[in-house]
Amino acid sequence: FAKDWFEFEARKKEIENEKLTAELTFLKAQINPHFLFNTLNNLFAHTLQNSPDSPRIVARLSDLLRFMVYERKQDFIQLTQEAQLLKNYIELEKLRYGKELDFSLNTSGDLENKLIRPLLLLPLIENSFKHGLSQQLEQKWISMDLEVEKNNFYFKLANSKDPRSAKTVVQGKSKGIGLENVKRRLELLYPGKHRFQVLEEEDMFLVTIELQVSEENT
Repeated sequence: FAKDWFEFEARKKEIENEKLTAELTFLKAQINPHFLFNTLNNLFAHTLQNSPDSPRIVARLSDLLRFMVYERKQDFIQLTQEAQLLKNYIELEKLRYGKELDFSLNTSGDLENKLIRPLLLLPLIENSFKHGLSQQLEQKWISMDLEVEKNNFYFKLANSKDPRSAKTVVQGKSKGIGLENVKRRLELLYPGKHRFQVLEEEDMFLVTIELQVSEENT
């Protein structure tokens, strides 16, 4: 009886792990396809005009897709790689918005030797454009901060929004796949080792994350 019980519990745990793995794979794959379509349309318009920006768009898009296809299969990547992915994404969006978009990035601490789960932060950037900037008519801005202090990583992303738009956060629940995606992955990958907060004001949307990260050589 004891042997059967242990075998049952072991199989039950194995099934639960398989379900979690499948869920994490699905969450990782939920990258907004509209971004890719918009970028390709933007590239097409530039090539028709023989724009000198065309090679730059191709290079950045190639780097982004290469990362999504290959690097995301790893369990961990360097924090600097994740930061570069976010910058590439924003640079491509800047080509679409032009001078309408003001972007600032601030980093501090040792990002080089810290590891993070891949594609953890990208859905937040997508969410900023999809639910914030794309609906705004006037000057648009995004501010992103990445800070490492010992083994703690602090991420802050703020973007402008149209004061006339309806609030997307009600009683702590968010509207938008990107926010729910990150929230769920944090629960699965950093249980008890993270803090995730969303704040929406009349003209600004703010997301902050605090989590414990590991050293590259550990």
